[in-house]
Amino acid sequence: MAGLYEGGNEPPGHLKPFLSRNKRNVWRKVKKRLKDIDRQITEGECRDKVALEIQSMIKTNWGAELYLYGGSKDGRLGLIWFRLGAWRALKIVNEEGARICPLCGRGETSHHILSECEATEALRKRFLPESFITSSRGHLATYAVLNNVKSYDSVGKFLAKVRQLRVELAEGEGAEG
Repeated sequence: MAGLYEGGNEPPGHLKPFLSRNKRNVWRKVKKRLKDIDRQITEGECRDKVALEIQSMIKTNWGAELYLYGGSKDGRLGLIWFRLGAWRALKIVNEEGARICPLCGRGETSHHILSECEATEALRKRFLPESFITSSRGHLATYAVLNNVKSYDSVGKFLAKVRQLRVELAEGEGAEG
């Protein structure tokens, strides 16, 4: 078997101190990077699971067609946009590859759109039930507002307005670009 270096298995004399000293550093950096990659993958899976959980709540509780027949056209379109996950079409990511909200720049999830985005707080107060606005807005509150048949139209109108803001932002950036 041929050696790694010309003439044998040993590195040239001037490289020996450099290789032995840096070998440990290289392995430390490789291990750290592997841990970082594993952490990023785990965080991404957690974000996906939360989004999937909310989407499955919507599907289970809203039913396949119930919300399509009631409420206003804007309400139905907002609910359809959200339920289909079409909000993901405008994909903006940060340096780590995580999705960020085009309106506020924070992490983008379905929970974020419904309850956390600072850019849509005025719309949220205008359209969503008072019980949701004054709650902690955690996953239980999100579940409650999505599970309430009486709030379908108001939630849908809120989501339609959020969609409109996001489309206007995308069109504005397209015109500038």
